[in-house]
Amino acid sequence: MKQFLLFITICLSLASCKENVTADDKEVENTTEEKQSESNNQTSDTTTVETVESNTQTDLKTPKGDIDVIDGMYYEYYPGIGKKVKFKGKQDENGKRDGKWLYFSEDGTELSVTNYTHGKRNGMSIVKYPNGNLHYTGEYKDDKTVGVWRTYSLEGVKLSEKDYGNGQ
Repeated sequence: MKQFLLFITICLSLASCKENVTADDKEVENTTEEKQSESNNQTSDTTTVETVESNTQTDLKTPKGDIDVIDGMYYEYYPGIGKKVKFKGKQDENGKRDGKWLYFSEDGTELSVTNYTHGKRNGMSIVKYPNGNLHYTGEYKDDKTVGVWRTYSLEGVKLSEKDYGNGQ
């Protein structure tokens, strides 16, 4: 159950990295929506791609000072625990996500990889459980799910597979 809650937290954290983010426009905002979303999802031990997608739409903000943008590379750090990287990825000239973006746990374990093109998810996305096993994989085209998405149990057993077609 702890790992499931961690996964939900990861999904919500993925949403905290806004596409047009600069170090100067961060504000502290503790949302009850995040806590409500977590408590609503505690009743299930499996998560579908649809649930994950809806959770990543939450707009969360990060406390000022926990972000660096160096030569177009965005780094977001976990608050209060030094400079441990939470998110890392390139930004285009407009400050939008562009290229491979990584999400890490507090202990530095890579938990997800998602590809972007000028702020839109494009290409493969891989999300892992904290134990390193796959949680789900799939592909995006212009921010829409396309192709075959697969979800896996904590133990690595395939739970589901859904074909979203070519996105048209």
